[in-house]
Amino acid sequence: MIKNEVERIFTIPVSYFAENKPSEYFVRLEVHTQKRSENGETVDMFPVKKLRLPDRYEKPWKGRDHKILVYETNEETVWGITAELVYEFCKLIDQ
Repeated sequence: MIKNEVERIFTIPVSYFAENKPSEYFVRLEVHTQKRSENGETVDMFPVKKLRLPDRYEKPWKGRDHKILVYETNEETVWGITAELVYEFCKLIDQ
């Protein structure tokens, strides 16, 4: 278990998720081909020049919206990939 990824484990009946639709929120994602290292140097994560790609790919790529599902329960907030997996599972068992 990744220590800073999972704070605690809890249970919620599957019926809660089957009877309650998640809220939908959105964030804007942008692709950056470079980042700054801890000492301030530029690090190519996607080497545009080495790959002989057009210069325009060195700049941030146009962002797009990414949907995030969220279940708010009395116990805890279930979100992200966990909420997506639960949502898809509920769709499967509802068939």
